[in-house]
Amino acid sequence: MRRFDGVYRWFLFRAEPLCDENGAVTAWYGTNTDIEDRKSAEEVVLRGARRYRQLFHYLPIALWHFNLHEITGLIHGLRASGVKDLSAYLDQNPATLPQMLDALIVEDVNDSAVKMSGAKDRGDLLERCGSLWARNPQVFRRAIESWFRDEAVFQQEAKFVTLAGREIAVLFVTARLEQVDEKPLSLVGLIDITERSHAQEHLRQAQGDFAHAARISMLGELTATIAHEVNQPIAAIRTNGGTALRWLDRSEPNIKKARDAINRILNDAGRASEVVTRIRGMVSGRPPEPAPVGLHDVIARALLFLQQEFQSKGVSVSLDLDPTLPEVRGDHTQLQQVIANLAINAVHALSKSEAQRRNISIRTHETDRKTVCCIIEDSGPGISPEHLPRLFDSFFTTKETGMGLGLPIVRSIVESHGGNIRADNNSALGGARFIFELPADDAPVE
Repeated sequence: MRRFDGVYRWFLFRAEPLCDENGAVTAWYGTNTDIEDRKSAEEVVLRGARRYRQLFHYLPIALWHFNLHEITGLIHGLRASGVKDLSAYLDQNPATLPQMLDALIVEDVNDSAVKMSGAKDRGDLLERCGSLWARNPQVFRRAIESWFRDEAVFQQEAKFVTLAGREIAVLFVTARLEQVDEKPLSLVGLIDITERSHAQEHLRQAQGDFAHAARISMLGELTATIAHEVNQPIAAIRTNGGTALRWLDRSEPNIKKARDAINRILNDAGRASEVVTRIRGMVSGRPPEPAPVGLHDVIARALLFLQQEFQSKGVSVSLDLDPTLPEVRGDHTQLQQVIANLAINAVHALSKSEAQRRNISIRTHETDRKTVCCIIEDSGPGISPEHLPRLFDSFFTTKETGMGLGLPIVRSIVESHGGNIRADNNSALGGARFIFELPADDAPVE
């Protein structure tokens, strides 16, 4: 209606007829109510709804809109029965998860979801689609467990199998929305990260190739040490072989002495074989094989490999290893490369130092129930403060013949195991200190 000032506004008009005794309308009584503000508010809501629908349907992200009414009932029932740890409950009652999957009702999907899932149209994905998500039961389970813990958002990288049977890598993200018409709703998004996953895999392969090259480079630096280690048992074999022949060539052969010499030959051959095995292990270019690994065993093998290097440079190594240290999950060869690289760097620093004491200390301890810590420090000159920020940068080196790959690869290996590494000059021995932490085997790697 147009007001006297010329402004048009919305009014709600209500009228009731007044009738005479014959039923004829004699008059009308009514009211006019200004509802301009209400209409404006409704228009805002409608615009918001239209905007949401446009975003929902045309975003290049596969979106599912779920009605969680039935699952909410199941969750409330479990809580009412005293369940506090849903994960433990699902382990003991495996039939519950398929029941929850069957209760999953799809309210709506967008065009990207139809395309990603390989469906013919939206109808293939509406109503109950537990069969589609049943191919990813562990992802669905972790999402439900997150919801049970009252977490508003859950995300995880996962493999998703489309209706056509094609497997793709996706980032699975779910968020609970405010209830609408007393219906609990959830929005699930799947972002196709297949190309990114392939790129990350190529990056991991490249990092593995660099790590392999760095191990070979490190062996090149240790050529004299390796030659000395191998030559020692070979020389002993020759000596004992000649001794055995002399005992046998006597007019009265001394079988016992000859036998002793042959036993020494066998022992020396075993030593030579161990040297070759350790070298082959370090040179190995095989893909990483994550498995439970004892960090102390890694340290022992790395130090055994470098023993001659320590002796030739006059370096003493002290160990302070926590006997209760839990295992870590990782690749033995890669972790051995971390210890060997850090130890060799310490030896090089000590070789340049004029300090009379040439000491390296390796300590381990458990920082908490989920983290294992290893500290390698030396009595050398330390790290120049201006070099600390760039120490782990690729191709940055302070050595005249260095490639600048050792420490970046060390960091890459540690981080690929879910850990972190840092360096400073706070060594109790007065030199540099390197600290790396790894998650314990029973702790999840992010």
